[in-house]
Amino acid sequence: MLLLVLVPAESKNTKNINGGITASGTVEGFATDEATTVVATGTIQDAIAASTDNTASIVQLLRKTYYENVDVDKSLQLIGMGPKATKVSGDTDGDRVGNGRVFTIYQDKTVTLQGMTIKNGDADYDTYNPTSEGYYVGGGILNDRGTLTVINCDINNNHAGDYGGGIENLGGVLTVSNSNIHDNIAGTYGGGVENYDYWGTGGVTATLTDSRIHHNTAIDGYGGGVDNYYGVMDLDNCQIDHNLAGKGGGVYDYWGTSTIDGSEIVYNTASYSEEMQVSGYGAYGGGIYTEGTTSTITNSKIANNAAIGSITAAYGGGIYDYYSTLAITGSTLSGNKATNDGGAIYAQTHSSTGETLTVENSQLTANRAGDNGGGIYWLDTNGVPPTLTDDTFKRNTPNDVYPAIP
Repeated sequence: MLLLVLVPAESKNTKNINGGITASGTVEGFATDEATTVVATGTIQDAIAASTDNTASIVQLLRKTYYENVDVDKSLQLIGMGPKATKVSGDTDGDRVGNGRVFTIYQDKTVTLQGMTIKNGDADYDTYNPTSEGYYVGGGILNDRGTLTVINCDINNNHAGDYGGGIENLGGVLTVSNSNIHDNIAGTYGGGVENYDYWGTGGVTATLTDSRIHHNTAIDGYGGGVDNYYGVMDLDNCQIDHNLAGKGGGVYDYWGTSTIDGSEIVYNTASYSEEMQVSGYGAYGGGIYTEGTTSTITNSKIANNAAIGSITAAYGGGIYDYYSTLAITGSTLSGNKATNDGGAIYAQTHSSTGETLTVENSQLTANRAGDNGGGIYWLDTNGVPPTLTDDTFKRNTPNDVYPAIP
């Protein structure tokens, strides 16, 4: 039985109702546009069915573990009692293998997920798939062209065969704050989070604030922690650490726009399996990989990341910048390493079309490259070097900047 508490928008009064749910999911005696509060004493799916499609409607989750694959086809708020108390698992039969993704947010819906753990989802077993190619997307959460806000959630141990192990923002608007996204796996893009303008419509954004994204993997792929693919991404006061991918161990940004402010990108690794290396794949960007982007990094720490290759080359331990416009200000790059060139930064630019590297008022310390450019290795099609202003270089091996700037 569901306990429903209905809160009409024009009244401060509440009313407790047991039963009274019609087949359409409305409550007898109340208008369908009034905001409802439904306590999910049974399943979350039943509580959603009993709620009105209203951004002020609330589904209150209890101190328990729900075993469900939930379709959120209404605008509403799902609010738990904190990640340690309220847990939602996609493993519906208890065999420790997910039976589908945990939450699917439907197109044009505005949804909040707050105060819960979201775990054990597997997109490979989910029948809902909006991509024309049938990609497996969003192990924990798929936001399909909706507006999704995630607050104080722990998203872990989810899997997607293709994109977005933890969260897939597919053509929508995503905001994440005060959350922990970890130990998720994607087969190709975005082990923790992927932000993808799949339909090329624009307006696809991911804003992550005060959150930690760690120990996620994009298997022999791109963006172990976060992948921004043609979208707009903002990382504010986040920690991206201990993630793994072939390119962009921490962050992969492809033809998007990104801002990283007050964040730490640390202890991430770009490395391919031996099988992929034999096929010619090289590891680029232990901390961050940018290609064709406009990217700004401010007041951030890029440290102890690595680009590692045992058979093929590996470049850009901290950052691999490929034909992007990248500006770094007031930041620290330290302890990064690359098997070949560019311990802290490897930059290949095309200045004639405005693709430049600028590093200002930053410290590059104790970075190491196996060949050249312990601090910065740069290559420009027109021979124009990066712009370095008021930077400090210390103990980079074998040299601070290569080639030397005239």
